[in-house]
Formats: sequence, C-alpha cells, structure tokens
Amino acid sequence: MFKLLFGITLGAAIMYLLDPSKGRERREMLGERVRSGADSMPEGAKAKVTEVKDQAKATVDEAKSRAQSTVSHAQERFGQTVEEARTEAHDLAESTKERAKSTAGNTPPADANGSGASS
Repeated sequence: MFKLLFGITLGAAIMYLLDPSKGRERREMLGERVRSGADSMPEGAKAKVTEVKDQAKATVDEAKSRAQSTVSHAQERFGQTVEEARTEAHDLAESTKERAKSTAGNTPPADANGSGASS
C-alpha cells in the first residue's frame, strides 16, 4: 500500500514540475529555493552535501569507465568474429572452386550432338 501511495505522490510531483504551461516557472522557483536553502545551510551540512556529491560523481565515473571498457571489449570481440567469418568464407570459396575444377575435369567429353556420353 505504501508503494502505491509513494508512486502516486511521485507521479503527481513529476507531473506538477513537467506541466507544459507552468512547469518551467515551477522548476525555476524550486531551483531558487534550493539555492537559497543551500546558502543558509550549516557548514556541516554543506560538507556532507559535498561529500555525497563527490561520491555520486565517483560512482558515475566508475560506471562510465566500466561501460567504456565493456564497449571496447565488445568491439574487439566483434572485430575478431568478423575476421574469423571472412577467413571461413574465403576458405569455403577456395574449396568450392577446387571442387568445381575437379568436377569439370572429370566430365566426359561431349558427343557430336553436344550432350555428354550416353550409357
């Protein structure tokens, strides 16, 4: 029940701030209040806010680094897979050519009518 009420309240707050007609004005007013509240905060609270902000930035930076590493690894693996596929395709094409040459060499000569040898 609590989750439902929380969801309704959160949805209403978001709707209030993102309202197309007055949302911008409301967001600006809220921003001004937050800035003025930050100015009147005790030093200990400011320090805690800075600490939390720094931790959040560190977490975001770490997540970004991990994401970049994952993307780089995926790109490298994709490149290897493409190269393996090219090699396989080339090998298959070469073996097909060899089979075609071999089969063409074993074809009986055509008779006078232009067809192959009859049995």
